[in-house]
Amino acid sequence: MSAICQRGMDLFNSQIVWRERVHGTPLATLQKIKAARAVSHTIFPHDEGYGGRKGHSIREIFRKEILKTVGVDYKKQTRDTR
Repeated sequence: MSAICQRGMDLFNSQIVWRERVHGTPLATLQKIKAARAVSHTIFPHDEGYGGRKGHSIREIFRKEILKTVGVDYKKQTRDTR
């Protein structure tokens, strides 16, 4: 695992521990997605995206990889339900 991925997972795990302590319960999937978003914004503060295509920025790819590692189906959680 690369150093940046390891740093991301360490930050993600500390976010999970902190958020569970604040809420007092195990985190729901949406809270895990929010924690992964916070981590990706911390590691990549100035992300210009990738040609304006949604889902192709380095932040988005990094967030998806973190969530895939912990077993969250990101696509299922963010699908439009209108």
